[in-house]
Amino acid sequence: GGADEAGAAGYEKFHVNLRTIELCICRTSYQTAMRRTPAQGACLLQTSVGRKLRLVSRIKIDQENLRILHRIYPMNEKIEDLTIAIVSYNSYSTIVDCMDAFIKESPSQFVIVDNNSPDNSSEKLRSRYPGVKVITSKNNIGYGRAANLAAKHATTRYLFLVNPDLKLTKNATTDLLEGMLNTTPHPSIMAPAVRPEDHLNRGIEDRRWLIGAALLMDLDALEDVGLFDENIFLFSEETDLCYRAKKQGHRLALDTNIYIQHLLGQSSTPDPKVDELKNWHFAWSHMYFYQKHGLAEGKKNPNRIKALYFIKWITATSSKKRLKYKSRLKGTSAYLRGQKAFKENDTPYWP
Repeated sequence: GGADEAGAAGYEKFHVNLRTIELCICRTSYQTAMRRTPAQGACLLQTSVGRKLRLVSRIKIDQENLRILHRIYPMNEKIEDLTIAIVSYNSYSTIVDCMDAFIKESPSQFVIVDNNSPDNSSEKLRSRYPGVKVITSKNNIGYGRAANLAAKHATTRYLFLVNPDLKLTKNATTDLLEGMLNTTPHPSIMAPAVRPEDHLNRGIEDRRWLIGAALLMDLDALEDVGLFDENIFLFSEETDLCYRAKKQGHRLALDTNIYIQHLLGQSSTPDPKVDELKNWHFAWSHMYFYQKHGLAEGKKNPNRIKALYFIKWITATSSKKRLKYKSRLKGTSAYLRGQKAFKENDTPYWP
């Protein structure tokens, strides 16, 4: 802590409009807490404040309060002040293959939301990474809802949402965060290049939309926008977020100097039924996005897209392509009938 009595040098007083709590926190204790896991940090401050001020009965410091304190009392941001979130579905092996060293080096920075994987990914991840916060959803709640859940458990201002099949390193992550912080005007969302064709080495460039495989987000800046639309189960979540953010005047940027390899299609274990599910929701989500934002005309007219999928289905030359376009045809047709992406029990619609 630093001081021995309340009011001694080194203490600062914060009036937080949350449960009308008045918190008196030592700067040193606060900085130490912010470098722990959310639960450990909250516990440390609870103990420190209670011991120093003898107000245990009046003070409640939980993870949400800790996040608010971090915003009221900003520090010089660095890699330890970033939360890295991963949405997993049968992704244990992929996560180990792609970012094992980084997670083991900095486990407290990671939050993994597992969408009730049938391959027991949650248990395997907890066993391999005991310092990582692994959250298991009751069912497969989709990418957007799982990402929003991860954000709720972040205690930092900046959240780096990454796919499990990214070859993620600490150096690339640090460079991306530093690039965002040192750029004016400050981007609300920034991404690295995850495709070779975007690795242009031209510095930070403005974009209308960003690929969702790796998104560094300023949670403070995005409060007026919100995060992901929870009506969507899979696909178009990041397009919708970027569209809304851009419409409200936020800056979106791509750091073309930073390349993080994305192993496309390896986020989860291959499964024909899962592929069918993905293609159905790919089509459904596109229709939803177009209609939501008044873009469903011309080439994006739902009936025109439905006809195109039908033609591609009956003319496909392989069984894999026939299944792909048949599933997309079903997804488009279901949307036009009023079918939602989630059923009433909040489980995804399976074709």
